[in-house]
Amino acid sequence: LVWSPELVSYDFGVGHPMAPVRLLLTHALMTDLGLTDRFRTLPAPVADDATLALVHDPAYVAAVRHAQQTRTPVPERGLGDDDTPVFGAVHEASARVAGATVAAAEEVWAGRATRALSVAGGMHHAMPGRAAGFCVYNDCAVAIQRLLDLGARRIVYVDLDAHHGDGVERAFWADDRVLTISIHQHPATLFPGT
Repeated sequence: LVWSPELVSYDFGVGHPMAPVRLLLTHALMTDLGLTDRFRTLPAPVADDATLALVHDPAYVAAVRHAQQTRTPVPERGLGDDDTPVFGAVHEASARVAGATVAAAEEVWAGRATRALSVAGGMHHAMPGRAAGFCVYNDCAVAIQRLLDLGARRIVYVDLDAHHGDGVERAFWADDRVLTISIHQHPATLFPGT
């Protein structure tokens, strides 16, 4: 289990459907059910720029950092609309989600765990150069690329969500080492329409 209380700093503000309380409630439920006792818990690290650049354009990472520092929207990068508003720790909080998922993947790859869970992960809409659909950095794609760089020869990414995992699919569209399977609601009825 990769968990840090700082993961709840991924907070788009009051009334946004991606409320961080969902993470606290999930962790509390896991604890109440004794599930956290079955996992070794690791802290959720903040992914560094080199890790984010496994998938994301460095200029985009710089734009997210700038949005955090100035608290100003960057519409051309998908930052500042109703879905993905700019908030105080937008870069750091988003990089922590990516770092948590990469840490979970690395634990399994290294054989230190047979399974791992990144509770905050799943930001599957973020594209290499822009935020989309509540997602600033695509933790799933970054973790997949990290595993490929470590030597994984074949990866199956199964995305079970109401929304199509379009960002992960696009990241690996031309890479025959990665098979993406997305099970989602009909594209004509729900974001992102793909």
